[in-house]
Amino acid sequence: MRRRIHDISGGVDFTAGKLEMAKVIFYSVLGWFSITVEAFLRRDFGERYYTPANFIIGYLALTTLLFFLWILNAFGIGSSGDLTADHYGRSFIVSGYLLLSAFHFWRIWANAQIGLPQHSLHDGRSHLEPLARFLKKRLNPILAVISTSIARFTFGNKNFTRFRKSLDVSPIITSDEKFAKLWVEPAVLFLLLQFDSIVPKIWLFIALLSHVIYTRMRYSITRDEELDILDGLYEAAFSKRDLNAQKRFKVRMAQTADTLKERIQKEPKYAQEVKEENPDLMEALEELDVDLGFNTPKEPAASQLEATT
Repeated sequence: MRRRIHDISGGVDFTAGKLEMAKVIFYSVLGWFSITVEAFLRRDFGERYYTPANFIIGYLALTTLLFFLWILNAFGIGSSGDLTADHYGRSFIVSGYLLLSAFHFWRIWANAQIGLPQHSLHDGRSHLEPLARFLKKRLNPILAVISTSIARFTFGNKNFTRFRKSLDVSPIITSDEKFAKLWVEPAVLFLLLQFDSIVPKIWLFIALLSHVIYTRMRYSITRDEELDILDGLYEAAFSKRDLNAQKRFKVRMAQTADTLKERIQKEPKYAQEVKEENPDLMEALEELDVDLGFNTPKEPAASQLEATT
């Protein structure tokens, strides 16, 4: 399915491709600083996500930034007032980044060695998922009450009932992993900024901004793919009403299914995410009899096994 362009230009690129290149460069630079905090916050990275190249670029970005901070501190700019503490803070960050990166590389190799590798592009599991799970259980009821109160004034009786029932099936915060990466990790980094610690605050501030934008851009790309699939379904359903557009409808549905299948093949975990976070999408696909290959092949019956033996 042809990818749509979602931006304020309305899909028209007046820069002859330079805007897209600028986005790629901006995204890459964010990743240089984001990975320096991801090394501390996460584990179980994919082999093509936490690569030696990404580690080296992150290390160069980290040490270069800390070097400039050291120069500024030498002139009394941005210093905590204790040069010894600043020195130990920089040493702690660099040493921690090196040691943890070595552990991440070992874990990637060890998982592959025992036949249990992560998806190669997996951006790691957050150490803060237990905290995210704890907060989710307590926030979901509060958010449900707030959203239900607002829905009472914005929906009619029929749609309000449907909305209230939908919260029982799909709560507002669904994924521990997504909640941890989008909200809990930035919140913890922000809290660290409020304390007078030995961690250089300028580095932490830059890394925090990079981490927030970089992580949200990753999820935004995934969400764009999901919206393309949903839009394809809506457009296909609209075209289906037109008897003269049956062929276009079938082609569109095949393209939509192929896009989803391709994503699932590259990232098997995505299938379960689609089922949990987009039940309406799955229901629509099932009604349209679209086979996405979610079901694992059934084991042959005992009689068949005996016949073959």
